[in-house]
Amino acid sequence: MTTRTGDDGNGAMTAEHRAPAAVLAAAVLTGLFTIGFLMEAGITADVLLGQKAGLAHAGAMADRGAATVLLLFLVAAGWSVVGTARLLRGQDVKAVALPLGAVVLIGIPGEIADAIGTASGSSLAIGAGIVAAAGLTLALLLTPAARAWRRTSAPRPPDAPTGF
Repeated sequence: MTTRTGDDGNGAMTAEHRAPAAVLAAAVLTGLFTIGFLMEAGITADVLLGQKAGLAHAGAMADRGAATVLLLFLVAAGWSVVGTARLLRGQDVKAVALPLGAVVLIGIPGEIADAIGTASGSSLAIGAGIVAAAGLTLALLLTPAARAWRRTSAPRPPDAPTGF
């Protein structure tokens, strides 16, 4: 946690409060997950619109399922963008934790089912890497440095005591 002071050009001193490395790493990983969510949304939209070669349109139920998955990926991407912005401002991390927590909570049983089923080793490794990256991002946000930085960076309400 580093604080630097500097002149704002009008003779007043301003304080610059830098985010710790754990917060910056979590923001980068969340940005990568946002890109992944958007790519998966694009793939799902492509399937939904029947543009994939060799995929037959199975019917209304399949279309509704694909539309739901598309919507979930878009919502996850939006939450990740908002969460990253809030994270870098030192505010709460709930908007980041929700989509990444969903990746972990859905990914772990999915990986177990894939391991029991017929998934290839490379598929298991990719899935495990995605789940591990989401878990790592959440763990970075729980480090003492990240939590202390959020406490000191969070804006205080106007009626909050100044603490003489």
